Amino acid sequence: MRVILDECLPCKLGLELTGHQVVTVPQAGWAGMSNGKLLAHIVGNYDVFITVD
Repeated sequence: MRVILDECLPCKLGLELTGHQVVTVPQAGWAGMSNGKLLAHIVGNYDVFITVD
């Protein structure tokens, strides 16, 4: 599964999701992007978006 972690989460969380392709929003180059634009980029590129917002 392709997982992306929101920038408000610790990147170490990705280490706990073994067996999945995990990147963070900053790693994807989308840090600071508004929620609407961010979601538009995520749809079709990732299976799961994890956030606390």
